[in-house]
Amino acid sequence: MKKLKLSLLWVSLSAFILTVSGQTEPPKLYNPLANAKSEIADAVKVAKAENKHVFIQVGGNW
Repeated sequence: MKKLKLSLLWVSLSAFILTVSGQTEPPKLYNPLANAKSEIADAVKVAKAENKHVFIQVGGNW
């Protein structure tokens, strides 16, 4: 039983190390070149024409 636990621990630790070492930079979820002001203005214009609301989600690549 002790060998099984140690084997599982070893496999888990190895998988974690391989996963972490393979990552150089986290993926960018938000476009850093986006022009938020114009995109919001466009969304508001479309929403007014369709009598709808605008939902804005704010985030960043930190």
